[in-house]
Amino acid sequence: MSFGTNQLPTLVFFPGLGANYRLLNHQASHFANFIIPKWIPHVPEESLESYCQRWAEKLRFPAPFYLGGVSFGGMVALELSKYLNPEGIFLISSCRSKEAIGETFRAQEKLGRSVPDALIKPFLETVGLGILSKKEKLAPPEIDNLKKMVFEIDVPFFKWSSMAAATWTHGAGSVKVNAPVHQIHGKKDWVIKLREGDPDTLIEEGKHLIHITHADIVNSYINHIITRNQRARAG
Repeated sequence: MSFGTNQLPTLVFFPGLGANYRLLNHQASHFANFIIPKWIPHVPEESLESYCQRWAEKLRFPAPFYLGGVSFGGMVALELSKYLNPEGIFLISSCRSKEAIGETFRAQEKLGRSVPDALIKPFLETVGLGILSKKEKLAPPEIDNLKKMVFEIDVPFFKWSSMAAATWTHGAGSVKVNAPVHQIHGKKDWVIKLREGDPDTLIEEGKHLIHITHADIVNSYINHIITRNQRARAG
């Protein structure tokens, strides 16, 4: 990997709904200075905007740094960018506004409200992972990794984040973020709708977990953007 001759930037990435560092294994093992912050405790019924505003007060990263995220994590990155000063924002299988949020997120929010806490993990491990592995055609090692992640899920946080994503108010005409947005998306994403003109890079056969199924392409995309920016800064 090459980021030019300047200081290596810090990459701060956030995983998706109920997920943790395991979701970003392919990126964490590829990039130096890659940080996956641990989620802070939520306040019941608080909005995603309020959560990120509280969190931003505690986050400090050495400059230069980029924010990024997968799916729900991209929404978090966008909200945090309003209070931090990143060089750019990477959206992987994510969205720039609430208009792209599809029924999958709303279904997860309904799941959180209707299924008892004790049944959330068993449901996600059987039904949820079954659907995910079939749609994404995941290899056995990837499925095993996601099973471990499901076992580690904080159920109250999963339920809150499902609600926060489904009720996110960041619209296409809302407050602008403080950095350029770089978006890569699967053309066959079945979770977050593809909005014409939003992604600057599309993966033809990509679905929702392109950071896993097409990790080399996603990592090359991130590397290309950062290297280009480093060279521009160097003159």
